[in-house]
Amino acid sequence: MHLDFPPALKGDNNPNTQEADPFLNYPYGCCGKALPGTCHGHTDLIDTDEGKPVVTWAPGQKVNFTLSGNKINSPTENPVGGTHYGGSCQVGLSTDKGRTFKVATTWQGNCPLRDGTKDPSTQTFDFTVPADTPAGERVLFAWTWINREKEFNMNCASVTISGENSSPEQPETPASSAAPKPSTTAPRPNMLIAIDYAGAECHSKGNPTELEFPDPGPNVVAGDGEYKLSPPTC
Repeated sequence: MHLDFPPALKGDNNPNTQEADPFLNYPYGCCGKALPGTCHGHTDLIDTDEGKPVVTWAPGQKVNFTLSGNKINSPTENPVGGTHYGGSCQVGLSTDKGRTFKVATTWQGNCPLRDGTKDPSTQTFDFTVPADTPAGERVLFAWTWINREKEFNMNCASVTISGENSSPEQPETPASSAAPKPSTTAPRPNMLIAIDYAGAECHSKGNPTELEFPDPGPNVVAGDGEYKLSPPTC
């Protein structure tokens, strides 16, 4: 699976992409490939033409993202992805070009949605842009996913955070049924990124459990309970 909306850096649906990354569906460390680095290795694009923002959000605004397992623009390298029947996810934002990412919302289980498919119209997730997010262009929005096979994936998109709570223009996608309630009081931790690849600081327990993020932040969407949650070892 990969981030479909907002369009990921090097995504084939990103209007700024010059050459699509054929491996956005791949988890880190898969298939003998070298670890790609933060944002699948594309943080260096943030100050280039390929890093132009693809959407504008406002602090405190309810927005959404979508996931896709559809084959991106490579007939030979990138396979059709799959949901792995869930996992756990985080999204967050970096205002320092990818050096740090602050959690916006955590999904403790059932991400991607078990009742969804690889089609992005069935994998829509609501969240609220943290009210304390500073205004700026070329802010990195990040999505991470750890499934029960102990695979880690991360995609990022370039977004603009506006300076006021206006209604920015963006494509509409269907609302999900489990939107987190915003909070502006609890501090937001860093996203858990160093997990489940060779040399990572943390490792999840995997089957038959889904990851329980140990520091999920103030905005948490509970899973459906089909699998028990287990914290990682770090």
